[in-house]
Amino acid sequence: MFHDHVNEFFKKFSSRTERPRPAIFLKNGSSLSCQASNYHYSSPRINDADKYDAVEVWLFDNSFLLFAKDYYYSEDEPLGYVPVEIVNEYIDICGGIDYDKYEGYVG
Repeated sequence: MFHDHVNEFFKKFSSRTERPRPAIFLKNGSSLSCQASNYHYSSPRINDADKYDAVEVWLFDNSFLLFAKDYYYSEDEPLGYVPVEIVNEYIDICGGIDYDKYEGYVG
């Protein structure tokens, strides 16, 4: 069982504003954008849910596709309804979230 990085990150960085959450910076140097709200391909499709089961992911590099190729449609679109377990596994393999990158972040 993997740590629930995604929902933990979402608790730290709310989507209460119209702005998207910041990119998730990983300890191995890679990053990805994970979003969930009533505007995103997520489940549930509401703002600031207590827990999300699936999220929308925008890629900054293609290494995540090894984990989520079934959710890929085109480079012009996000990966939709990606199970949080898949994202959490990828984050674990990349060493976790590098929270030091968010020091001084104002959302």
